[in-house]
Amino acid sequence: MKEYPPLVYYRGIDEYRNHYIHKYCNRKIYTFFGMRVFFPRGSFEHLFYESSKKLPDHKDTFARDRAERIDWIAAALQDRDAEIFQGWDRVKKRIDPTRLVFVVQSNYIVVVKKEDWDTGVIRTAFLAKPWPLQMIKSKPRVQIPKKKDR
Repeated sequence: MKEYPPLVYYRGIDEYRNHYIHKYCNRKIYTFFGMRVFFPRGSFEHLFYESSKKLPDHKDTFARDRAERIDWIAAALQDRDAEIFQGWDRVKKRIDPTRLVFVVQSNYIVVVKKEDWDTGVIRTAFLAKPWPLQMIKSKPRVQIPKKKDR
């Protein structure tokens, strides 16, 4: 198994937010197959918060375990050993081939919404518990797109 960056420990949320902005929002990040992934500043809350009420769109609690793995996001996107699956659209209740779900380190998940053949936007990243991981891995695998000739 590939070695991943060490966990990042900060005292406060603002330090994690600054780290996110400097490492992801202000830089160009690419997957191992050449897709540029954009990291909007507003995605910080979705990436590093979770719901205290277990509601999908109610993220109100800072998730330190997610934040400590902040540097794993880029590592996962660039990991040639990542398993990549199609995502799930919970509203339409069907597979969404525009959602790329990267599985690395056995249970670390990074989700990217594919916008075009060579661009995507970060959606979320988290440690998956056994049942969600099983559901993710039951979806079709993604065929890695070949880089388009320019």
